[in-house]
Amino acid sequence: KFSRVGSPGSLTVVIRAVDGSNNPTGANLASATIDGDDFTDNGSGREETIVFSPDGLICYLTIKDREGVANREVWQAEYINDCWQTPTRSGLENVNSGSDEYINSISEDGNTIYLCSNRPGGTGGFDLYISTKNAGDWQTPVNMGTVLNSAEDDIYPLVYDKGSKIIFT
Repeated sequence: KFSRVGSPGSLTVVIRAVDGSNNPTGANLASATIDGDDFTDNGSGREETIVFSPDGLICYLTIKDREGVANREVWQAEYINDCWQTPTRSGLENVNSGSDEYINSISEDGNTIYLCSNRPGGTGGFDLYISTKNAGDWQTPVNMGTVLNSAEDDIYPLVYDKGSKIIFT
């Protein structure tokens, strides 16, 4: 179940598993509040970015320390039969490298994700990467190159205008 609550100027996102009657089946899977420039994790300290597919039926999350994995990985939860399913890494095996991965943006057609990672082979601490979907699985991310990536951390890509523009820090 996905819900948004909060005072004017803030947004709280809560994702929880529910049964067929839309009743919560356990603890929140992810919960965070954005208020102005402040991001607050509401519980586990593990969810860091949340991105929805263009149709709103898949939620991609950056999660740390789940199932004994110490690094940050990309997980996905699907909305099926009016219920959010438990997040999994299924279909994301090529994206998660054993280093930190943060998903930050998805293309308008839902077939390209933009992320940052400190995986080996980059030009800096964190670099910007792009991954495309093929036969339902995300492919190994490709470094976006030295035109965008520096020797420092390049993070949080936001791609818009049909992929023709990017903002990052």
